[in-house]
Amino acid sequence: MAFLREIRAERKSGKVYSYWVTIKTFWDKKKRKVRHKVLHDLGHLSDQEVRAIRTILSLKGMPEDSFFTSWQDIKTKKDYDFLAPIVLDKLWHLWELDKVTDSGQILKVPSSIISEILTINRAVAPASDLKVCSWYEETILPKLFKVTPEIVNPTRIYRSLDNIISKEERIQNHLSRKVKDLGYDDLSLVFYDITSSYFEGWGCPLGEFGLSRDYQKNKLQLLLALAVTKEGFPFYWKVLPGSLHDSLTVKEVATSLKKKFQLKDIILVMDKGMVSEDNLKFLEEQNFSYIVTIPRSQVKTLDDFPKELLENLGKELEEEGKRKTPNLPLNQWRAGLKRIMQKYLYFTYLLPRAYFHELKKEKERRYILCFNPEKFVEERKQRKKKISSISAYLEKWNKELTSARKSKDKKLLGKEIYSYLKKRKAENLFTIKLIPKRKRIKKRTITTYRIEHQIKQDKLENLKLSDGIYCILSNLPEEKAASFLLSAYRERRKVEVAFSYLKGFIEIRPFYHQKEERVKAHILFCILGYLLQVTVEYLLKKKGYPMTFQEFCKRTARVTAVELEIENIRKKGLKLTEVPKEVLSLLEMINSKDVLSKDFLKMEK
Repeated sequence: MAFLREIRAERKSGKVYSYWVTIKTFWDKKKRKVRHKVLHDLGHLSDQEVRAIRTILSLKGMPEDSFFTSWQDIKTKKDYDFLAPIVLDKLWHLWELDKVTDSGQILKVPSSIISEILTINRAVAPASDLKVCSWYEETILPKLFKVTPEIVNPTRIYRSLDNIISKEERIQNHLSRKVKDLGYDDLSLVFYDITSSYFEGWGCPLGEFGLSRDYQKNKLQLLLALAVTKEGFPFYWKVLPGSLHDSLTVKEVATSLKKKFQLKDIILVMDKGMVSEDNLKFLEEQNFSYIVTIPRSQVKTLDDFPKELLENLGKELEEEGKRKTPNLPLNQWRAGLKRIMQKYLYFTYLLPRAYFHELKKEKERRYILCFNPEKFVEERKQRKKKISSISAYLEKWNKELTSARKSKDKKLLGKEIYSYLKKRKAENLFTIKLIPKRKRIKKRTITTYRIEHQIKQDKLENLKLSDGIYCILSNLPEEKAASFLLSAYRERRKVEVAFSYLKGFIEIRPFYHQKEERVKAHILFCILGYLLQVTVEYLLKKKGYPMTFQEFCKRTARVTAVELEIENIRKKGLKLTEVPKEVLSLLEMINSKDVLSKDFLKMEK
């Protein structure tokens, strides 16, 4: 190894001269020791020349891509969103979605690449189809796919939307097989639910007026039926007209699950909106196992409904509920509720918010009465607030009627009051009387009214019996414990979370497309985006590190790919910003550490 050394020599005159030489070390075999050999006599050097030569000598033995430059010659051109897109690309290929979304070339670009771009966009930064192009340019994906941003244009995107829908059934079949092949789920438990979304515009044939879960009842709606596994992986969906009732979708979904996916021993978990006697009979005839809930009003008609017990329990819990204040720690308050519940051996404890008791069986149907003491206290509290609010509003109305200067129409006033109570879902809770009042105003007599309201105590007591309860109905044999049925039903939240993600972060709504095929394609890409999100969350949870996909994106956003240009050697390349240890750990958990060593992350030759 060569190095630089300064030689200092003093003349007889006392003046000190210095010069620089390069020296090489070598092993002297004869004398058996390390010796130095002068390679070059460089003479006198300035400080700047010394630094430069030392830098050059230090490069010897360094990697091939080492070079000599200055701080001024290093230019940063642009940074790209890196980790989230490239991790999702890895998961896209893990699910082998490139194989099932391929339908040839779209204007000389593989259709699977356009599909992947649209899917990753939905997962990390949902945007309109037109804005996808500019988003794509800001990510590392053009370098990864070797497809320049100008090629990803609206024409290719719309072609992809038009083509992908013919692959929908194939994609669903693939997902149902792949989730088992990967060992992520066995499809023994399937959660099914339905939601609505709305259109901007009036041209799509799918759009019909119906129940809106988004409080957009004045806009055309469509329905999205979705089935997910117990780990939350979506594998079946169906887009339906917006006017259909939820329960009318069950037969079609059950038939598809059986025929399309050849699923035999599955348990279908649904909410009470899907329950009808016709549906239950159909599922039983088709040998489906199901776990559903029934309406609260129906629960109270069961033969062994514990009315007296719930009344007594309710009085004690209501008193305990008064102790709840912002200053009281939650665990202390819960301990108080638990002490009360322990006095009632009728219920079995599962969780602080879940107690249960199996009621009398009717043929093959089992009924599990469930009770949530915390929800009970909250519902009682909210009902009191609601009644107080309605009473205050009616009194305010009376003041306006007292100061009225024109006669009031009794029939019209009655309709207004009924409409208000119906809006507050209290039309059956109050008895309303309109007492006429006459008064003179400037030589004329007007008729107004006073509203007298009274709570129907029998209705109120009947409502109170519903507080905190729900009832699970299942045709599973008694080998499956009641606690299993309750736990399985509580897990239905997986499909509710899916809808929450689709409507929230992935922004499935509203729909601006007017062609039926493009609306369905838009939903397909949203669901595939959600699939990739769930995969990240599942892999992290499996390693004991539960985290939402949004939090994962937030933590990995610090790592970007920076385009550098070295002017003095006329070269450029991509370099990652420093990767924190925490991010490295996250990548290891999802088996994606290799994304940090992609071929394009180096100096161009």
